[in-house]
Amino acid sequence: MFTILVITMIKSYLFSVLITLFASTAYGKTPHDAARDGDLDTLRQYRFESNDLFLPDKRGFIPYELAALWANPEDEESLRQHVEVMLWLKEFKAEKHYYGEASIQLIQAGLNALGYPVGKPDGNLGNKTSKAIREYQEENDLAETGKPGPQWLGLFYHDLIKDMQFKLTKLGFDTRGTDGLMGPKTRAAILDYRKKNKLSDPDYAYLDSLIVGNIDYHYNKRNSREQKAKAEKERRAKSNKIRFAQAGLRLQGYRIGRIDGVIGPRTIDALKKFQKKNRLPVTGDIDSKTQGKMDVVFLKDVQKKLARLGYRVGKADGKMGKRTLKALSSYSKKHRLSARQLTPDLMVSLNRSFNQKIERDLSNAEKAQARAEAKARAAAAKAKKAAEAKSAAKALAKKKPHTGKKTQVKSKTSSPQSSSYTLSEERAKEAARVKALTLAAQQAEAERKAQARAAKIARENAKKLAAARKKAQRQEKSYKNKRVVRGGKAKGRMNFNRSGGRVVGCSIAGRNIPIEWCEPFYPLPRNNHCEATFKSSSGAVINLWCK
Repeated sequence: MFTILVITMIKSYLFSVLITLFASTAYGKTPHDAARDGDLDTLRQYRFESNDLFLPDKRGFIPYELAALWANPEDEESLRQHVEVMLWLKEFKAEKHYYGEASIQLIQAGLNALGYPVGKPDGNLGNKTSKAIREYQEENDLAETGKPGPQWLGLFYHDLIKDMQFKLTKLGFDTRGTDGLMGPKTRAAILDYRKKNKLSDPDYAYLDSLIVGNIDYHYNKRNSREQKAKAEKERRAKSNKIRFAQAGLRLQGYRIGRIDGVIGPRTIDALKKFQKKNRLPVTGDIDSKTQGKMDVVFLKDVQKKLARLGYRVGKADGKMGKRTLKALSSYSKKHRLSARQLTPDLMVSLNRSFNQKIERDLSNAEKAQARAEAKARAAAAKAKKAAEAKSAAKALAKKKPHTGKKTQVKSKTSSPQSSSYTLSEERAKEAARVKALTLAAQQAEAERKAQARAAKIARENAKKLAAARKKAQRQEKSYKNKRVVRGGKAKGRMNFNRSGGRVVGCSIAGRNIPIEWCEPFYPLPRNNHCEATFKSSSGAVINLWCK
């Protein structure tokens, strides 16, 4: 008996599917396409032919959900048409029209893709998903409901299509623009992506949670690699910039330590000294002005050192002329450097070569001086020996030794008293006193100017504060006026307004409510009680609840 019942249900379902397919061929579109287009006439024809409008499509969406997703709040006519479709569907078996697992999963996957993380899409509208929905609504200046509804789903779906178009194009599936519309190029890109990534239902040309999550995953993976490569490129560029400064500063004679491309205390100290010497703002950073000055100063120093090493560079002017380029190229070739321009490695090598030349020159000079001193000592010894020989000869030649007393006259000089000492001391004291008085006067003048500036700033701040208070008072007055006219709340029974047999809106206590806010509460019992809250500035609905 049970088996027969199951077979009967399957036959009924298959028959309904076949009837729907036949009708879609006859009408030119399926009920799901009609719901996407907000085409109420086609859906009515389907119901007139007794077709099932509760059947989900391949990815689990029923027409009610599709009408909500494709209702664009920015297009008033489109929004009205789609919400009317939703209300019309709910008039027949309202309990079957709700946001099911497929639409909740799509919302969750879309929130993840748009930067509002909710975790793995599970089809359950939990606290985390509701919080993410509120964040999206807040950042897009929408009423914060925290649940699915035509007030915002169409805008959300539009943003999601834009995001998927951008990411598909980056992944090599060109959508020919990011307009947020599900046009033929976008659908073709989706079909191509499904096929190449072997996703379920490769002929489904619309978004669902599976393809949204898959596209987002592969894009983030690719973007992560690109970001890492970009960060590494920026890191290397920054490191090379620092190494250039370190090598050049060492070339200038500053103590740098290791040339490692890292800004350390020695590098900062050397930069500050360089900036102070060249009359730049002393920051310790390699800003644009410091970099420009280093380029000129370092190149000029390189030109001088190349000239000392025997390379023809012409005038050391800090300009990269033809001679300098040729000299750099020749030096690099000789020392097996890959670059043929001014680089940190070249400056390090040049500094080493120049210091070695200085050491060689100094060594040669010391050797030459030592040889000269040795020659001088030899000549002095020779002269001494000659003088001694001559003296000995004279002594032998004398027959009698000469004796006599030499009278030594000691000149006794007395140091005169310095009569001008006292006068000089008095002049120094007078000069110091005048200098102290001048300094005190300058300090007093500086304090007076500082007080005047402070008083001026205080007056200006007082004027600004007074102007701000007046503006705030005007805004508050305007706000109160608007609040009286547009804001506030409406409480009471919700009545559904009809036109031509269709629900076209609702009202509470005589105040009209937009149709997209009415739809989630249709149908309601006659003894209902509702409360709507309106935005003070525009009168738009920001909250609605019923019981």
